[in-house]
Amino acid sequence: MSEPKKQHYVPQIYLRKFSFSDSYARKIFVLHKDQSKIFCTNIRDAAAERHFYTLEKSDDQYLWENTYAKEIEPLMSNILSRIISQCENELIQDHSFVLTQEMKKQLSISIVYQLLRGKQSREFQHDIYSKVVPSVIKDVRERFITMDETKEKILKAAIEEDDYFKLASMQATFDAKRIEKYTNILLRKRFLVFRIIGDAEFITSDNPVMFLDAISFSAKPFSNGLTQNTTVVYFPVSPKLLIAAYDPNLYFGSLSAYDEKLIFLDCCKEQSFIKMQNHKQYEQCFNQVYAKSREVLEGLN
Repeated sequence: MSEPKKQHYVPQIYLRKFSFSDSYARKIFVLHKDQSKIFCTNIRDAAAERHFYTLEKSDDQYLWENTYAKEIEPLMSNILSRIISQCENELIQDHSFVLTQEMKKQLSISIVYQLLRGKQSREFQHDIYSKVVPSVIKDVRERFITMDETKEKILKAAIEEDDYFKLASMQATFDAKRIEKYTNILLRKRFLVFRIIGDAEFITSDNPVMFLDAISFSAKPFSNGLTQNTTVVYFPVSPKLLIAAYDPNLYFGSLSAYDEKLIFLDCCKEQSFIKMQNHKQYEQCFNQVYAKSREVLEGLN
């Protein structure tokens, strides 16, 4: 069995929804934010990094990667395929119910895991560790005068040694209570599915779960809290479909009537909304956005 050295922080089963077939391979167009250039690549090479989840010093080096591959990604694949199949059906009508409570739960779990597994989350966690660990060591020293040398080394290793940090990050990511907490917060929101009618397309990115402040329109990662009633969660699931989760009280509760429903977006009448979504994905991504067609990315440069 081959070792999973090239590891995806956005799974291929998700990227496949935005890809096209080319000589038996699934290809996707990529815009690199720092280099401002567009290129086409196999989805195997997009949103991936060698040994991103590998735990070199662990008895099970690929525990993190294999847990995603065997447990989380099949769940995401199943729920996204169900939503896309139902919402892109030619016979589906505007304002039809397309989600159930169970589907919302599976979708929420997928969203939470995707939010926590990417490079943005990794950097955010590392910043927290870098600030917290030294203060913990200092506090222990001040309280107890001396500190066990072994414990201090372990604490320092959490930020200084990549493998120890990865282990701590994995434990935080898979913390059951944390996952349940975030999932339950999402489940209290109103879920809408937007479908583009026409030639326009949604893009996605290496940080596809986007938190947007409905007042300031800031989409800076981890600056808008999930519990804030102005925070809207957006998650594109295909070039034509966008999941949106709104606080029940946002816009005076006017969106509650659309909970679990499909909303058609005329690409001409709703052009500004579609463009806003794509530009915000570009602004808040780590360094790459993805699309099924080159033209939609050219509009971002």
